[in-house]
Amino acid sequence: MIEVELKAWIDDPVALEAALAARFRFAGDYRKEDVYYRLWPAAVRASSAGRGAETGQPPTRAPLEFRLRIENATAIVTAKEKRIDNGIEVNRETEFVVSDPAAFEAFARFLGATPFVRKVKVGRLYEVPTGEATDGSARVSRPTHLELSAVDRLGTFLEIERLIESDDPAAVADARSEIRSLLVGLGINPSKIEPRYYIDMLAALDRGEHVEPR
Repeated sequence: MIEVELKAWIDDPVALEAALAARFRFAGDYRKEDVYYRLWPAAVRASSAGRGAETGQPPTRAPLEFRLRIENATAIVTAKEKRIDNGIEVNRETEFVVSDPAAFEAFARFLGATPFVRKVKVGRLYEVPTGEATDGSARVSRPTHLELSAVDRLGTFLEIERLIESDDPAAVADARSEIRSLLVGLGINPSKIEPRYYIDMLAALDRGEHVEPR
């Protein structure tokens, strides 16, 4: 499954929530508690060979990253192949439910994965039903999710997401157009789109750096 998503900083959450409630279907409140893990492929290869990290050399490949999310008492593991194009994420997702998150965390650490960022966001979910107009000029072909989220240590964001079956360029372009149309139709300037990943901004805060809102 391919996720096409943008997120934008919100200055007036109360006004935006009223606009969302007036136009879209309310789908529920949420609290999402995430732990992001990092696994270096070189460490995995050494472990599987039973040799350990004997050379002391840093790995030459990028680390593998995945997320354990607890939402409404359900634990979901997600890995994404990510890319960003003009502030809009296009991600290939692989995810599955685990019945015992503590056991999964122990298993991840056994493999050599280490947690590097924690994220908590709470908010309200709205949906654009299939076929419903967005801003009067575009119509969605699949359900689209809009999340008004307060992210701990960062601020308030609107996330707009569509899932599509493949990364066919035409399908991705259509999804990008639809979610941008929704953003503009809600009166949000595209300059508010945040191209950085949450985990990168949170990691910057952990390093003592300042994260400037848009």
